[in-house]
Amino acid sequence: MYDDFVGEGEGRAPAGRIVVSGLGRYRALLAHIMAHRHWSSPQIAENYGPLQRMAIEVFEDCRVEQLAIRDGYPGLRTLWRHLHPVPREDCSPRDADYLAQQLLHFSLAVLDPETRPQMPLLREALQHFQTLMARPGHETRDVIDLAIAYLARLRRDAGLGEDS
Repeated sequence: MYDDFVGEGEGRAPAGRIVVSGLGRYRALLAHIMAHRHWSSPQIAENYGPLQRMAIEVFEDCRVEQLAIRDGYPGLRTLWRHLHPVPREDCSPRDADYLAQQLLHFSLAVLDPETRPQMPLLREALQHFQTLMARPGHETRDVIDLAIAYLARLRRDAGLGEDS
């Protein structure tokens, strides 16, 4: 079908092979939306800069997806994993997409327990995230604090200055 997710030979699937059917993509999208409707709470986005919003969105996506996987839909892990972008391994702080690539590495490590992050800061953020997920009663506000702290450390360690 025209909306099938087809491999591009980048490690997840050989080029031309259907990785996720169009119907599977639709189900993944609906499950993601429903997870947000069930577990997310509205926040005032204008309190944050664009990079902070990007980090918050990634961390909250990870949180609600993990809750959906944990609370009865473990098959979503495989589906979402197949649809997850492959982060670049050769990204450096000089690259324009460095922060986005680091957030991709984080979300992949959350989604795929077989992923072994190389960067110490990423391992630390993953550990804090897993601790948060193990704590009963966590909510969107908790993940916001974690995302902002990770972004600030990432920017500082990369010598990129303050958020804008």
